[in-house]
Amino acid sequence: MGAQLETVVDRALAVATSEPAGPVYLTLPREVLAERLQEIEYFDPPRLRADAERVPDPAVIEEAARALIAARNPIVIAKSGGRDPRAVAPLVTLAETLGLPVFEWHHSHVNFPQDHPLHAGYDPTPHLGDVDVVVVVESDAPWFPKLKAPRPEAKIIQIGQDPLFSRYPIRGFAVDLGLGGAPRLTFAALTDAARRIGVDAHAVAERRARWEAEHRRLRQAWSAAGRKAQDDRPIDMLGLSRAIGERLDASTLVVNEYDLDPTQTCFRAPGTYFGAPASSGLGWGLGAALGAKLAAPEKTVICTVGDGSYIFGAPLAAHWVARAHNLPVLFVIFNNRAWNAVKRSVKAYAPEGWAVRTGVMPLSELDPAPDYELVARACGGWGERVEDPAALPEMLDQALRVVRHEKRQALLNVVCKKP
Repeated sequence: MGAQLETVVDRALAVATSEPAGPVYLTLPREVLAERLQEIEYFDPPRLRADAERVPDPAVIEEAARALIAARNPIVIAKSGGRDPRAVAPLVTLAETLGLPVFEWHHSHVNFPQDHPLHAGYDPTPHLGDVDVVVVVESDAPWFPKLKAPRPEAKIIQIGQDPLFSRYPIRGFAVDLGLGGAPRLTFAALTDAARRIGVDAHAVAERRARWEAEHRRLRQAWSAAGRKAQDDRPIDMLGLSRAIGERLDASTLVVNEYDLDPTQTCFRAPGTYFGAPASSGLGWGLGAALGAKLAAPEKTVICTVGDGSYIFGAPLAAHWVARAHNLPVLFVIFNNRAWNAVKRSVKAYAPEGWAVRTGVMPLSELDPAPDYELVARACGGWGERVEDPAALPEMLDQALRVVRHEKRQALLNVVCKKP
């Protein structure tokens, strides 16, 4: 009945904003929608509110803090803790208090300022064999066990709204200590406990110096690699990533579904980068970018996608929506004429198999490639194809002028090296 409208809507909003926060599908029967209401009463504020945020038990917090204080080589692996932008600053404070390096492994959000000296890059794999405590922050797969894993005696502390990922049918990563609750509150509680217990200032200073040197080494190596690739022809994805990274500023928001290389960018503020979450699939990027522009109309939104993910994103529908709702997004296609994720998976699974031996990868080729730029033009957008690396900087600048000043969507079809 129409009298229940407030209850249904308020409950949907409360469920959507309670952890684990996410979309709610709400449908109403035709009879309810057609019912004539003379008036409607509702509570303001609503009487159905989201669940209160939780913080782990103080005894478990103290146990975790003592383990981190006693550790010789602890690390943090974070994936989506930055989903709550308020969680970033408390993680910085915790890392600085204990000298913890923070790795962003297949990250979907900015979890830690990437120019911070304790940001340790994007791949913890080379270091897993020597760690004694690992703090896992909102990461469903913090490492690939078949490739490398921490030693069995290493203590694993998992922090998140649901450290066990209880909705997953199976997940076998160790949870020696599970700190369930709001990560921002957990980080603050761990910092308070560590300071109360007392840290070894000399050990923290030594560890910080070691990881800060590693941060500088990584940044220098990444910069050199990007410079080396920027003039390659066909265009190298690393060079394209560098060109995009050079144009990012505080007013820019990036939605990345393949193949923007994180080593060529530097995101400092939470809420400025969004990668594909575990709940997504191929084609997530286009719709996510349109949603980001709706949520933050004052931001410049750049959507980076591979050509395969662009096809899966129902591009005609996406560009129509961008036009119909005046959503000027810059779409950049890393066009390698292939579903390289399929090729990589085949090579990893069967390195001596028929497909690798013959060089024939069924269902992975996207040649002959469509003229993707024409799809954007058909929907009133600006679109160009780029093959010359020398033309790339000006094409990016022109595309950004279109979305920022003309308030039109733009698309760059960048032809890259074929794998």
